[in-house]
Amino acid sequence: MNSFRYLALIFLSSNILLSLSSEWIGFIPSQDSNITLNSNDDKTVILKRDPTSNQSKANDFGGDGSPTNLNYSSNGNSTLRLIRDSAISDMVFYHIRGNRISVNQGASLIIDLQNRGTEGRFYFYGGEMFANNGGKIQISGVHIVIIGDINGGLIEARDGGRIELSNIGFVKSVSRTSKASVINSGGELIVKSNFYNSGFLEKIGSVLYADSAGFFEHKNGNTTIEGLFYNSGFDGGYRREALLKVNSGNFKVVGNFQNGGDFVNEYGKYSYGIGSVIATGGVIDIGGNLTSKSEDANLRSKIDLTNTILKANILDNQAGSDIFVSGGTKIQVKKFISSTNSSINFIGINNGFGEIEATESIALDGAVVNFKIASAFSQSQNLEYVITQSPQTTGLKDGEVILLDANNNQSDRYGAKLVSDGNQYKLVLEKKFDDTNNGNNTDNRGNIIGNKEKIAKELEKHLVILNSADLNNAVERIDSQIHTLLEEYQTLDNSMAYFNLLSRNTISQAQVALNTMQKQYLVRNDIALVQNTSDFNEFYLDSDIKNNFFVNALVGYGGKSSRGGGMRYGVNLGFDRHFSDWFFGGIYGVFEKRNFSAKGLNLDSLSWQLGAYMRFGFDNWEIDVLASYLNVQSNYQRDFSINTQQFIQKGNSCIDDIGLQGRLGYRFGFANNHSLKPYFGALGDYYLMPSLSEDGDFGITANKNYFFNLYGVGGLEYRKIFEKSSFFATGEFAGGSNITSHNYTLYFGDEVLSFRNKVSFFGSVLLGADFALNDFFGIQINVKTKIYNTGVYLFDTNFGLRFLF
Repeated sequence: MNSFRYLALIFLSSNILLSLSSEWIGFIPSQDSNITLNSNDDKTVILKRDPTSNQSKANDFGGDGSPTNLNYSSNGNSTLRLIRDSAISDMVFYHIRGNRISVNQGASLIIDLQNRGTEGRFYFYGGEMFANNGGKIQISGVHIVIIGDINGGLIEARDGGRIELSNIGFVKSVSRTSKASVINSGGELIVKSNFYNSGFLEKIGSVLYADSAGFFEHKNGNTTIEGLFYNSGFDGGYRREALLKVNSGNFKVVGNFQNGGDFVNEYGKYSYGIGSVIATGGVIDIGGNLTSKSEDANLRSKIDLTNTILKANILDNQAGSDIFVSGGTKIQVKKFISSTNSSINFIGINNGFGEIEATESIALDGAVVNFKIASAFSQSQNLEYVITQSPQTTGLKDGEVILLDANNNQSDRYGAKLVSDGNQYKLVLEKKFDDTNNGNNTDNRGNIIGNKEKIAKELEKHLVILNSADLNNAVERIDSQIHTLLEEYQTLDNSMAYFNLLSRNTISQAQVALNTMQKQYLVRNDIALVQNTSDFNEFYLDSDIKNNFFVNALVGYGGKSSRGGGMRYGVNLGFDRHFSDWFFGGIYGVFEKRNFSAKGLNLDSLSWQLGAYMRFGFDNWEIDVLASYLNVQSNYQRDFSINTQQFIQKGNSCIDDIGLQGRLGYRFGFANNHSLKPYFGALGDYYLMPSLSEDGDFGITANKNYFFNLYGVGGLEYRKIFEKSSFFATGEFAGGSNITSHNYTLYFGDEVLSFRNKVSFFGSVLLGADFALNDFFGIQINVKTKIYNTGVYLFDTNFGLRFLF
């Protein structure tokens, strides 16, 4: 079987090889778009000019009017050579938009154009070329390789792939889009010539022109430029800022590196734009000198290094250029020079302010030297940071310096000074004052005064926070988030039992037969109400209609006026029954989804609620008894920022609440089926404040707490019965407090925060209307609003269908 498979593979591969053309005339034919060679194969294709095209155009590396991708793979290691037809010279080769060349593992593509004349060019005009996962590409024998134009264009070495540009006059990278035109993402990229990340001035035919700057992105791997690297834009180009980005790995330039400034060649001196080098890791190794400058009074070049090693012979930071070093960055040079109208900026992040190491000298005379903390970084034991190290340093001196935050505001909490120590200069931070305290008085929110100070203290245990405004904003935000979590139960309403009682009581009473007399529904105290009407004999009880099933869609919004809120939606369904002339009762269930946002706190929760409600009637007296159980499962995230650095904490909670309500009222009946019922009662709920445990740098932890809240309540209910509909409105006011424990605590980091339950009040208004569709079906619309003295508010509405039987 294995022999058969081997023979089949040879036969299949032979067919593929037989189909490979020996010549490509003007473009890659579509039948050659997928090539697979066997191990040790070495095939050659001659690139011929399309005789119908412009005389200077040799080959498109694309389709005949439509895109053709070349995908080259290998069963082992193989080589495919693309060679210029010797009959043509000084021709231009193109890799145009919509075409992609991919070379995969084990495959080696050699493009040998053998055309070093001044007109010998290879343009990547939107075309893309990838060396993937061990695949190799070599381009050689051409005067200029130009990568990129208005349509894009890209070469990329990926995941161990290798691209080599050799025997070339120079390479130019141009980017007229926001994307890089040269990328190394974990492979090997070698350029054996000068590299111009710039659309510099050049002559094509008799015309002088310049193009946009380039964008070179080194994500990982190894890049080597065996010449100079010129990184500068053109003042009339699409991209004026040439950009080199280095994320990790090794980026090496054998020659000099020029960042920004003018360019001089055989066509003269031309004014260019600016250059930017942005590195967030890795090593930049320059064998020659690094010069950074700008000739433009309004635009500045920059070198921005974070946790990066930069090596060079001499680093010359000239006029119009700014250098930023931060974190674990080290600049390792023979000489470092930063002159007039330049700046050097030491930026503090978690692992330091960066450091300049020069074996001969550091000269900062005339330069602006800034010290800044870009984020709230961790405290170190001594808050001392080495920023320069050299046998000779000028432009720095011992003494106080200004320390800035990310918004360039001077710190009011920390001072800074430079201290020389042998060959080193150190930046030493000193806190100006300690303003934390621990009081024992309470404020009007139930805070033990001192909670905010404890939050501030915990933050400053771990972070260098420059300004009081930043600290105060963070403390206020965290304090607000904690209170929102503690007051969350107030936004989780468990009064659906009372709502259902009010909504269903009328329609579940004995009902006048609509098909016969077309009269009104009766309210609970039908006898008392009917006695106030002039047509008593038209009302009678229909004992067959006693049961009521209902289902409602719920939509609501709740929150706190000073913080925020969120939507909730769900379903409410249940069953109730008129058991006798004096007893009515029902059960219900609610399932609800909620989203809540308030000052950096984002909470998503699912809740379910079960309950029962009953009304007992004795003449005109009514007793309402209601019971409910509420369970809420929540996931949340809260965040705060200090000096532009964001801290995120994630947590979850489970809330349980058992509620019991009782109300006693007397209903007054009036003519035309109006009634009023004043009532009073008590509301109690047994509330389990959940344990809290958060993921993040500054998490909140709390143990479970059990509270029993008791409220007194008083209100007034109005009801009107129409021929085929009814309406009710209820307003009530309640006040009360926790009666089991007034004090409780939670932890913010290592600090204990103390809280006290307070007396709270709320008012609520409930409105509802019912409409009969026929003898058995009706619709119900209800609206409810509830407002606490704490500022918490709720607004809910529901719409549903009921079925009488």
